[in-house]
Amino acid sequence: MVEDVTILSASQMIQLSGDRNSNSLLNTFTCGRHRDGHHICLNMNMELDGIKVASEDLLVTVDIDSLVWVTRSLQFSTPLAIYLGPILEEKAPMHKNNHVYVDILVPQSEQDACALGGHTEWMTMSFPLSGVPHTTFGTLSNASGNMHVYICFPRMIHKDEITHRHASRIPKEILDFFWENILLPAICKHADVGSAPYVSLTLDEVRFKA
Repeated sequence: MVEDVTILSASQMIQLSGDRNSNSLLNTFTCGRHRDGHHICLNMNMELDGIKVASEDLLVTVDIDSLVWVTRSLQFSTPLAIYLGPILEEKAPMHKNNHVYVDILVPQSEQDACALGGHTEWMTMSFPLSGVPHTTFGTLSNASGNMHVYICFPRMIHKDEITHRHASRIPKEILDFFWENILLPAICKHADVGSAPYVSLTLDEVRFKA
């Protein structure tokens, strides 16, 4: 047990040098010496300076600055602005683990499917959402702010051959293929009569108008 140390809280140190004497301030805050000659050990925990607070003295508020919603069916009360061309970024929108996990279906291998008495059920595994290849799909805007909508491609999950990490950023060639052959034709097919003449049919048209 250390006997030449005096444990003080921050408020006790201030009270100790309350007379504002230069020698007292020098000994307390510069030399770290107590009046009795012991070394001062400053305890910054809230235990010594703690104040008991009753539940009725607390005001609880909630401040939500972000949320993650994973769904297969988009349901919004405001219009969704879909990007007519891929958003090219150096990193995937969710390039860090956001502690959201999804169950990924692991298909059977051909060997398991054909083996005598093999497993017939498909397995699932928990997988971080940030590791699934994804890209920006659209945005929702209102007076409260903006919400980005991402589209994920679970069947594209793979590891980079160089870094051996899950590659969540989708190459430009694949994004162009998706917009050119899937998304833009779907938008054209469901466009109403009034807006159909103004809908771009190809990425070249989209980039030309931009």
